[in-house]
Amino acid sequence: MLIRDLERKAGLDRATIRYYEKEGLISPLRKENGYREYTDENLSHLLKIKLLRQLGISVDTIKGIQQGSSDFSQALSDQIRNLDHQIKTAARAREVCTELYRANCSYATLDASYYLQMLSRKESPQPKPSFRENFRRPYHPVRRFLARMTDYFLLEIVIKFIVIVLLRIRPFEGIVPNLISYGVPFLMVPLEAWMLSKWGTTAGKWLYDLRVLSEDGCKLTYSDAILRAWEVLKEGYGFGIPIWSLVRMAMSYRTYQDQELDWDWNSEYQYGTWNKTRKTVLTAVVACAAALTFLVTIEAIKPKYQGNVTVPQFASNYNFYYGLLHDQVGPEDRMRADGTWNSEFGNSAVIYIGGEPRNPGQPFEFETESSCVRLIRYENSWTNVWMMQPVTSQCQTAAIASLMSQKGMGIYDLWRFSSELDKADLLDDGRIVFENIEIQWYIDTKNCMRMGDQYITASAEATESCVSVVFEIKIHNQ
Repeated sequence: MLIRDLERKAGLDRATIRYYEKEGLISPLRKENGYREYTDENLSHLLKIKLLRQLGISVDTIKGIQQGSSDFSQALSDQIRNLDHQIKTAARAREVCTELYRANCSYATLDASYYLQMLSRKESPQPKPSFRENFRRPYHPVRRFLARMTDYFLLEIVIKFIVIVLLRIRPFEGIVPNLISYGVPFLMVPLEAWMLSKWGTTAGKWLYDLRVLSEDGCKLTYSDAILRAWEVLKEGYGFGIPIWSLVRMAMSYRTYQDQELDWDWNSEYQYGTWNKTRKTVLTAVVACAAALTFLVTIEAIKPKYQGNVTVPQFASNYNFYYGLLHDQVGPEDRMRADGTWNSEFGNSAVIYIGGEPRNPGQPFEFETESSCVRLIRYENSWTNVWMMQPVTSQCQTAAIASLMSQKGMGIYDLWRFSSELDKADLLDDGRIVFENIEIQWYIDTKNCMRMGDQYITASAEATESCVSVVFEIKIHNQ
């Protein structure tokens, strides 16, 4: 049987069983793979040891009985005398307590010398008390949890660095964010198994001075380590499923308070002293991870293509920023590689619902130089105006995409440029020059009036109202 079965049948914790094994009171068999195999005879010995220990007989005496150097009857006789002495000592203590109670004395008036003499008159030399082991199972749920979360965090940061910085895949597109968030625990299973089989620890466990070894103190095999890692993911972490993950962690915490966890059946944790050196290294790792996180965050707001971009590359950058700046993005909001909109959705992009466009689905016009975009132009008119802003959010997104497509642009430049756009009067002719980007817009209206940041019709007949816009983005050579 396995040690967890022995724990359950004998009613003893693993640390106590290991101690009795170390003292030579039980001797389990060894399998070919080095694991212990406990027999019914081992269980019988443990139950006998448990009984004698509860009777107060020392481990040394039990060992002598097993080895034949001590007589069982003599050991029982000695223990009877010990117990008799304890009973007499308790009876004398009870008598003194009764006398104190009847005297009705207070703590301030207590004559301690008199009552100490009362006890000492009847005392006799006490036999040496039997040895009692008092084991406390190693219990470090917080360290174990923090070590695992550290492993997940470090792996996620490395993946994001590869995906965002090196491969320049933008996590705001498609299923990449979900793959990164939910894929890390699954990817950690083979990686953790490899590290445990190689070093007996992982990065997070090493930082918290933890090791996971087999029952015989050797490193786990890869097959055993991967089974353990999978059980942790399934039973301990709930596959990372929201709510269910919290439930599984709470249940595992409660179980761990009383007994070993299921995935520890073929392994044992070793807890080192979490000293000052480890804490210093952990602080340095956290600082480096924070710096790497900041770098990834900075890179995450940069588009995939920077420099002299082509029309398809600009379209990709535009879609990235439109998704970044808007809560809901439908397929109809995405620009195709040729700069046009997805016509299968009714050419609804770049159309403001506050008026009827004369050119539905009007795309941006591009002028290129050596295939690189140098001018982006949008022109349209709306009739039946009731409330609208001619410089649409798509125009503003195109301006941001144009700026951030240039080399050297970062989050600070994006913030400054967005601030200028926010301060600009987009209901009148205007111009913004920022770095090597020049933006101009021209507004023409008929039978319309301004109200706040919108145009509304100023005539009784809405059909007589009209708003026209020409929006141009000039990109100068870098």
